[in-house]
Amino acid sequence: MYKAVPLDSTKAEHGLDHKSFLFLAGALLGVPLAVWFRFSVTVDPATGGLRYQPLGPVETLAKSALLVGTLCLIGFFFWLVERTWPEDAEQTVAADDRRLNALYLVLNQCVMVRVAATVLVAVASGFTLMHLPRIPSSWIEMQPIWLQTLEIALLKDFLGYWNHRMFHTVPALWRFHAVHHSSEQVHWFSATREHPFEQIVGKMVTVLPLYLLGFPLTVLGPFVGFWLIYLMFLHANVNCSFGPIVRYLVVSPAFHRWHHTNEEQALDRNYATLLPIWDFLFRTAYFPKNAHPKSYGLYKETMPTGFWAQFLYPFRRAARPADVDLPAKTVPTAPPVPEPNKEPITAPDRTHQPV
Repeated sequence: MYKAVPLDSTKAEHGLDHKSFLFLAGALLGVPLAVWFRFSVTVDPATGGLRYQPLGPVETLAKSALLVGTLCLIGFFFWLVERTWPEDAEQTVAADDRRLNALYLVLNQCVMVRVAATVLVAVASGFTLMHLPRIPSSWIEMQPIWLQTLEIALLKDFLGYWNHRMFHTVPALWRFHAVHHSSEQVHWFSATREHPFEQIVGKMVTVLPLYLLGFPLTVLGPFVGFWLIYLMFLHANVNCSFGPIVRYLVVSPAFHRWHHTNEEQALDRNYATLLPIWDFLFRTAYFPKNAHPKSYGLYKETMPTGFWAQFLYPFRRAARPADVDLPAKTVPTAPPVPEPNKEPITAPDRTHQPV
């Protein structure tokens, strides 16, 4: 189960400390800037290039308020769900942990990833369109929306499975994904802790191919939004496995919680985030009945706690974890020399015997 993290008793129970105040001030400045960039710089779906149409100040503030209000509603919903059906009723999330995840949500989701993803997707889609034109979407748009949504779900989760597995099996990529696994408590807010590089690669691998295949943004966009909220649900501290049958058809929080455990028997398992069929098909599923993970976090690896330290962690030279038990070096020795016979030597009897 989770470890209860005690809050700092030196902080006042009411009011804001200086770190929280600085964070809120930065968020108030960062969110409108991110919103302005998001709606001012867009990708031209015809050419794949960047298109600049500046957003007015009134529209920027209105969209910023809508974004903040939406995040607050999502947060309240998951807070209510975790309080009503908790997996661990004694779980306590430290203030520093909440602040770090909130910082990832603002800087990562709204600023860094939005800016970098917009530019990189434009470059990648523009380069791809020059060599591999986008397939006309008429044959897809003629299909009913439910069928398009089902096709997107299958293809995106299949691509996401292999992208997720790649970040676990390639050592250089694992150092980016380790940031997400560094949280020692699994709750809905921990889903936001993800390195910007991994998020950008994920969008390039799982979303851009679907767009190039011809799926319209009117269906692809809402599905991606639903998928992001569903990821938060998978990390939520809720007792939910979807029952004896559906648990094998749809990924549940109980299924994904095994992915975050640092217990050795469950390492590098349960990569899917929507359809567990990929894990069962490729033999990476681990979902025992009547069992729950006992601990979460990294396995024999140490991660710094600050945002910028975690941001730079993948770019530093990999160091051998200090808590890994290494075998002691042995020096080969010569075979033992047999000891000489230590039995006492007696002199022969030289007395004359009577004839």
